[in-house]
Amino acid sequence: MDIKKNTFHLALFTLITLLTFTSCDFLGVNVEESDIIGTWTVDDVSAEITSAGIDITQVLVTTFGYVAADADLILDTLLTDLESEFDATIEFKDDYSYSVLLTDDDDEFGTWSLNTEDKELTLTVSGTMDSDILEVVSVDNSSLVLKLPTEDGELDLNYDGEEETPVSIKIEIVLKK
Repeated sequence: MDIKKNTFHLALFTLITLLTFTSCDFLGVNVEESDIIGTWTVDDVSAEITSAGIDITQVLVTTFGYVAADADLILDTLLTDLESEFDATIEFKDDYSYSVLLTDDDDEFGTWSLNTEDKELTLTVSGTMDSDILEVVSVDNSSLVLKLPTEDGELDLNYDGEEETPVSIKIEIVLKK
């Protein structure tokens, strides 16, 4: 009986030790440059819009007096406008160049680099010093999910022509090969 008990405890200890020291690899995103290379199309865009840390729908209701249905409609309009900005095809080449071919806007070209440890994809627009650092949320052979840096700005939520409501926008895009 004691042998079974000791064997069970040893097995449990071994399992806990293995999970403790290897769980980061199981739970984390492993990303390599070869995972990024290819032509990707924006499949989905999601955004979280807040003002002073409060969901924008709640701000529309409590601050501007909109009924919930109208606040939802305004949010849907904002999200639709935002999604249209990301109607694009992105190609990451093995020479570390990239191109973004936009449907309704000027195309963008530049270079890319990948920090595999921090899972950060850096895009630098050609002819500028401007770089964006995107978080690689997940990647596999047909899907790449990127989280863009939080954008802070102002919106005109009461439609008076003045953009006076400070907002933070967190955007996540899903790309498909």
